[in-house]
Amino acid sequence: MVHLAQATIPDALAQMRRWVTWRNTPNEQGRPTKRPDCSTKDPNAWRTLDEVLLEVEPSELQGPGFVFTAGVDLEGCRLYAFDLDGCRDPLTGAIEEWAREILEQHARSYTEVTPSGTGLRQWVRVRVPPPFLRRAKVKLQYPAAPNVPSHKSVELQVFGYGVPQFVTVSGRHLPGTSSTIDEVPDLRWLISRHGLEAGAAEPARGLPVGTGAPPSIAEVRERMAAVPKGDALVEGRWREALGEGDHDQTASDVYYRLVQHVLRAARGHGAVALQFLLHETAWGRGEIEESADPSKYTRPSWVAKDLARVAQKALPADAGEVFGDFDPEGWQPPARPQKPTAGLLIDTRTFLERLALDLFLVYGVLPRCGLAQFFGDPGCGKTPFALSLAVHVAGGRKTWFGHEVDRHGPVVYMIGEDKTGIRNRLQAELGAHELGSDLPLYFTARPGNLTDAADVATWHRAILELCPDGIALLVVDTQSRNFGGGNENASEDMAAFVHHCQTLADQLGALVVLVHHTGHMNKDRGRGSSVMFGALDASYEVVREGQTVTATAKKSKNWADPAPLVGQLRVAEVGVDRKGRPVTAVSLADTIPAAAAGEVFDDLDPDVVRRLIDAIVDTGGEPTARLELAKAAGFSGDGRAFRTALERLQGCGWIEVEAAPRGKKSTYFATAKCPETSSARLLVT
Repeated sequence: MVHLAQATIPDALAQMRRWVTWRNTPNEQGRPTKRPDCSTKDPNAWRTLDEVLLEVEPSELQGPGFVFTAGVDLEGCRLYAFDLDGCRDPLTGAIEEWAREILEQHARSYTEVTPSGTGLRQWVRVRVPPPFLRRAKVKLQYPAAPNVPSHKSVELQVFGYGVPQFVTVSGRHLPGTSSTIDEVPDLRWLISRHGLEAGAAEPARGLPVGTGAPPSIAEVRERMAAVPKGDALVEGRWREALGEGDHDQTASDVYYRLVQHVLRAARGHGAVALQFLLHETAWGRGEIEESADPSKYTRPSWVAKDLARVAQKALPADAGEVFGDFDPEGWQPPARPQKPTAGLLIDTRTFLERLALDLFLVYGVLPRCGLAQFFGDPGCGKTPFALSLAVHVAGGRKTWFGHEVDRHGPVVYMIGEDKTGIRNRLQAELGAHELGSDLPLYFTARPGNLTDAADVATWHRAILELCPDGIALLVVDTQSRNFGGGNENASEDMAAFVHHCQTLADQLGALVVLVHHTGHMNKDRGRGSSVMFGALDASYEVVREGQTVTATAKKSKNWADPAPLVGQLRVAEVGVDRKGRPVTAVSLADTIPAAAAGEVFDDLDPDVVRRLIDAIVDTGGEPTARLELAKAAGFSGDGRAFRTALERLQGCGWIEVEAAPRGKKSTYFATAKCPETSSARLLVT
């Protein structure tokens, strides 16, 4: 019997050797994820459709998949596939209007129902493809079709724009659509209608232009074949292209050499060289594994800039004349310039001046740059602390838990789990501070894999594209969910994670705050290898008692431990659900309201509180030794009772303490939130 998928899939597609198998397996969050059985970058592992169908029985859990790489041609056109997610009722087959509009726009070319039954995939051949898609996946502001599971998003994604990818193929042909992959003129309507972002009409703008007619790609290919080790360069076997004494060179160094050769072979015409590098080399197909960011070689914008850079350094002014007499045997790339050493050493005065710059993000609590961590048991209030900090830094708030916020700026919040919960808490936090949604606070669309250098480079690039001047704060919530596939108890994996986080902090000029769980055996630090605690600049244990949440310093690397940060969880209504029922979430009050003062001081003698407030006011803001302050307030010494009362007043925001180095006097003063002493007596009695 002929297999359903084999019978319905267009022959032009079925005959291509670009097929793999996929299976639904749970990801790190436990959600089913379709994974191919081999690398999408290894053409040797791809098979024919017939071979794949011998291995699997297509269903929602497994099936055949088709691999896209840069510029798949089909019958003289570029091949594309459109994913229309969340648009189909899996029970009735009804299709949402926005999806029907896309089908009609593209001549109802061959379309099939996705394995889950909740989406469609349309295949088209495009006569004039867009030069590049910077944004090929968008979430659409349409309701999901009936009976679509809540975890499914309503999205449009375009496959075939250059990055190696695979798409699932079900063979469930949608009735009423063509049985063949039809040709459409271009994708301008789709790009404009749904917010996709295409590159410039001429991505090679700014590239060198040689004299005379540009050569064809075939001519460039012939000339590269005549270059010594040219085949190895083009096919990405870069280690074979190394000469004697080149063993310290990297893949990037060899790519520089490839670009020089291709420019010469293209007679100085950068547009031709760009096309060759993107579509005729293993680099442009994304098949280079040994690179921190192999995908950059597939991006026209990056390759164009690199071509311009290489041309400026390596090409003579009259490039056309030189390239007119191309001699591949007699030409070698110019010697690689020595890396500059200026700035590697600085004198004492400069060193001290640099250290004299602002040191804190939050004065006396969190450093301006480096690594910090909030850790605690599940449900202790770690995320409310981190989210409160993010809103204060991005929202321009002057103080946080009574401490001055020394730096404001963009904040990136890396979500590893519970996006809905964080969304609701953010709404509550913004409402508590009367802030809108226009502050520079950004959230990640997926968890990070911060033990992987390539993924870290991707995040770094994405952040700088959004915030070219860097950010003030990066929150990683939670550490374990953004850790990646490594073992947090293994010192090697944790060392990689720490190194990557520190690299992000240094490159972005930001503080990286990690939200983490308490250790299983050692409750005084976060879970996992002790490598982490040793690398931290600041560490806070978060504990919850009722609605009171306290963060106590466990490590302050270069300053005195601040008094515990005490906050109060408060519940706010953030909206209503589809049935009109209220939705609530908690935010963290960074000072305990006066109405709750009785709760704070209920285990303290009111007379003790009065005396301590009077003694602080009487200091007049002058530096005072703790023992002097304790005696002035009537305590027998600087003991537990005095410290407890002091911490409670500081925790509720009535007093602030400017801590001094060991052996020096600190400064104590009442804040604007503290009632005058006479009113305070009435309030706490």
